[in-house]
Amino acid sequence: MSESSNIIPLEALVVSLADQRNGHIKNIVILAGVFSIVSTIAASCLILMIFRSKDRLTSVYHRLVLGMTIGDLILSLAGSTFQLMIPSEINYMIWNARGNQAMCDALGFMVSISATTGILYSCSINIHCLASVKYNMSEEYLASRLEKFLHGVPIACALVRGITLLVMKNFNAPNGCITATYDPPHCKGVEDGEVREGFDIPCGRGRDGAPTFAYVSRLILFLVPPVIVITSLLMIYRYVRQQERQMARYGQGALERSSNRTSITSSGENNTEGGESRQGRLSSIGASVLGSLRQLSSSMSMEETTQQSFSQSVLHRALAYSISYFLGWSPVIILTIIQLADAWRMPMATWQLVFVYIWNILNPLQGFFNFIVFMLPTVTKKRRLQEGGGSWCRAFAEAFWAGIASN
Repeated sequence: MSESSNIIPLEALVVSLADQRNGHIKNIVILAGVFSIVSTIAASCLILMIFRSKDRLTSVYHRLVLGMTIGDLILSLAGSTFQLMIPSEINYMIWNARGNQAMCDALGFMVSISATTGILYSCSINIHCLASVKYNMSEEYLASRLEKFLHGVPIACALVRGITLLVMKNFNAPNGCITATYDPPHCKGVEDGEVREGFDIPCGRGRDGAPTFAYVSRLILFLVPPVIVITSLLMIYRYVRQQERQMARYGQGALERSSNRTSITSSGENNTEGGESRQGRLSSIGASVLGSLRQLSSSMSMEETTQQSFSQSVLHRALAYSISYFLGWSPVIILTIIQLADAWRMPMATWQLVFVYIWNILNPLQGFFNFIVFMLPTVTKKRRLQEGGGSWCRAFAEAFWAGIASN
């Protein structure tokens, strides 16, 4: 039975939440929708660039980026709805809520699978970079042995989590329809399973489903991947630094010193023997050895320089994708911790509003951030080719149109 004395009248809810609904909440919904549209366009352009590039899907890196970008695209499409899919019965607190529970389930499922794949693919890209550099795995080995796990784990985890939460009714309003249980303000004082007069969705929906699974899986999803991303990035950085120190210590200078010692030894032997013919033969041998060592030195130096250049480029790639990941998902990670600590309140306090603004600006731009990271090497190259260094805007425009037009 309901405890009617504790039920807040709908009129009182409308009045108490009206300022935030028509002010900050409205602004946040519009900002998130606009930035999601920007991210949708960016993710679509990135997919187009991959398919029109010379390598297309022949490289493991491109295939991993494609998987991550598809997740970004779904997440951006979900955010582009401007909260239209949120159940209309909580329109008193969420601006533009015009949907129903079925639409909320669809939205929650989209957000869940896209967030899971996007986050875990970020880990996959860093692991791919680590395997390429530190463990020197070839493209063929990565494709045949490692890639199936780099794709399989994100996709499998996304489907298992999304389907479980959908079946157990754990996609609920208001927070993007990813709240485990349905406990809006009008349900205060109403027992689980009851439907308050004038509403359609049972209060406490999802509480008898899998709320524990929802919270634990969210906690794992938002706290374990940062550890993987940071650890793999640090391992790549440490290896590249060791490689640089090793090259400085045992590089071309050491080989040249070795060749000089060989030349001196040959000269000393010539003076000891003293014969002209023998001196000539030893001089010829010394010159031959010296030439071979110089050629070997040059060859090894070029090989080491190429390897170091490759390692540095992979390090920069891993660093850029890591920054993109933390820009987009750090607010969500913090939000998860706050919600698990049960520190979130309605109406929202000032610190909550500031945080929600940051969250709804950065997270919808995840696809745009990854688009910039993907283009960055080409943009940098285009800028270097311009006289006097050129401008970043011009270099970006040239790289963008080259990527779209290439085939």
